[in-house]
Amino acid sequence: MKTVKMSYGTSKIIGENKDVTVEIETVRPKSSIPEIILKRGIELYYVVEGSGKFNKRKIKKGDYVLLKKGKRAIIHNTSTKTMKLIIVTIPKYEKGKSARWLEEL
Repeated sequence: MKTVKMSYGTSKIIGENKDVTVEIETVRPKSSIPEIILKRGIELYYVVEGSGKFNKRKIKKGDYVLLKKGKRAIIHNTSTKTMKLIIVTIPKYEKGKSARWLEEL
């Protein structure tokens, strides 16, 4: 699967079926994944490397956060090293159906 360059780093889907999407996101130092509202299902964020903030909660390697439908999320890399996350989306991610980027509003 191909790696896509994003404003904050990179995104790569590493697994997907009709029920779930698994991706790896990298976030450059002092960058943020833009704020979203989850429109359906759940997303599980697992920190593989680095540290930062999920909303206002501090996160570091080994931490995970569960985001539920209707909730907002913004991820900040507050460190000087790249942060790497695994994101599991259930049901499968579908552009325009799964999440709403608040910068689009």
